[in-house]
Parts: sequence; structure tokens; C-alpha cells
Amino acid sequence: MLKRKTSSNKMSASLKRMDDPIAIGWIKENRHTGAKEPMVRLNQKLRGYFGYYRITLNIRKLNSYYEQTKRKLHKWLNRGGGKHCWDWEKIIQLTNGWIRLLKPKIYHSYV
Repeated sequence: MLKRKTSSNKMSASLKRMDDPIAIGWIKENRHTGAKEPMVRLNQKLRGYFGYYRITLNIRKLNSYYEQTKRKLHKWLNRGGGKHCWDWEKIIQLTNGWIRLLKPKIYHSYV
């Protein structure tokens, strides 16, 4: 069986685009409004990425992208100046309970 996975270069480029001020401007500009709007926009981006790279046996790369996206969300929500109020436990609660972040899902296609 041929095993396919996401290219490391493409994944790195996609993660870099999330740090781009134009692409992540919605988190950067709306940090003060809370986390709801950035989470909605981030779910849109994740839905598109997962839809494109959702191929059989690619779950490791998709999980890696998901975890690195959570790290970037943590970074940008904590850059409001002053006290860092978003510790890692609150990010876990945010992404798993309060406003769910889309998790990767594979639909098997043995073509």
C-alpha cells in the first residue's frame, strides 16, 4: 500500500502563513475582544486545511498541525501586554470545552 503524507515544506509554509501579520491580523487586532471571534476564524482555516490534506494515513501530520496551531493561538492571545492571563490549562479548556477547535479526522480512501 502506498503511504502518503503532507510534505514538511508545505506544512511549514502553512504554519508560517498563520504568523503572517496579514493572515493572523484577526487574532492580533482583536485580542482585546476575547477569544470567540479568533476561534471562529481559526476553525474556518482548520476546516480548509483538514479538508485538503485529509488523506489516508496522514493523521500524524494533521495532529501535528493541530497542536502547533494551538501553540500559536496561545502565543497570540498572550501578547496583549502586561500579565499573561492565558496559561496552557486555559487554552486546553478553551479549545476542548468552551469554544471547540476542530480536530482532524481522516476519511479512509484506499484508492
